[in-house]
Amino acid sequence: MANYLDIIIFSLIGSVFSLVGGIVLLLRKKWADRLAKYGMSLSAGALLAAVFLDLLPDGLDAANAETVLTACLAGVVMFFFAERFLHWFHHHHQHEGKDPQLG
Repeated sequence: MANYLDIIIFSLIGSVFSLVGGIVLLLRKKWADRLAKYGMSLSAGALLAAVFLDLLPDGLDAANAETVLTACLAGVVMFFFAERFLHWFHHHHQHEGKDPQLG
């Protein structure tokens, strides 16, 4: 029972710190922009490390290597094209005769 109580307490502490950090970043845009610059690279690296060092070897142990690697390649290609497609539709309109900095 004590283990469950420890989990609940530490989860609440982590949630409070996350909430306070989120509020601080909402109030301090300059800090949020600076943190996002480095946080995006850190999270992408952590995700790639988890996939290639933990999940992919486990998948290769559990199933046929050709199936696992084909699924991995299909996922990479699918997200590449999804990003290209979504980026293609993301554009900003510029009205004639208006200075883009003045709005």
